Amino acid sequence: MAVQGRKEIEISQREHRPVSLIYMDSKGAISQRVVQVTDVTDEGIQAYCFLRKKPRTFRPDQILAASLQARRPIAR
Repeated sequence: MAVQGRKEIEISQREHRPVSLIYMDSKGAISQRVVQVTDVTDEGIQAYCFLRKKPRTFRPDQILAASLQARRPIAR
């Protein structure tokens, strides 16, 4: 996985901690989401998005930055 914030994403998955992602979508729009990583695959980073309140897939090549957040449970 060649991605900015790789270490933070791995910690998020391993320790069940949310991570803030800054990414650029396919149209070039930049946004920020707080997510909890559930899986990392060749297709992307599977995560629960707290903004959308549902699972999302993030492409590693579109992640510009990642930073760990304080622990909080997944609200489903």
